[in-house]
Amino acid sequence: MRLFIGIDLPDEIKEKVFALEKELPADGIKPVAKENLHITIKFIGEKEDAKGIISALERIENEPIEIDVKGVGAFPSKEYINVIWVGAEGKLEPLVRKIEKALGMKNERFEGHITVARVKKRIEAKKFFEKHANEEFGSFVAKSFILYKSTLTPQGPIYEKFKEFKFAGE
Repeated sequence: MRLFIGIDLPDEIKEKVFALEKELPADGIKPVAKENLHITIKFIGEKEDAKGIISALERIENEPIEIDVKGVGAFPSKEYINVIWVGAEGKLEPLVRKIEKALGMKNERFEGHITVARVKKRIEAKKFFEKHANEEFGSFVAKSFILYKSTLTPQGPIYEKFKEFKFAGE
């Protein structure tokens, strides 16, 4: 099974982020389904089972995290776009490092983000990035992180919440 870790978003933020899709060219873009919008924390990949992963993640202690959802960007860059994202700012990196350590994974560069769309061919999006560079989509307090199972289908991925891990005091 294909696994990753993320933080779920409140519905009102999902609505605002999903609305961006209307401003992107229909041709060459694969938008993320509204129900699949989340903050990506760590991609784990293909695993036979999740028992060891769940056991390791259950030992992580973390306080709730205040998150500001704002701005837009692209990976690898705004000139060569593979992914369009909305930024997620807050004390996410300490959580990422705890997860990497718990799972015996190497530290990788982390940029808090919500994937909005995957880009299949070159598009012109300069005006889109300028318009939304500092847009604020809302703030919330994350009270947990989630181990997701991702099933790839021709219509797009299906994400299932495999296990939720509550933060301290929740």
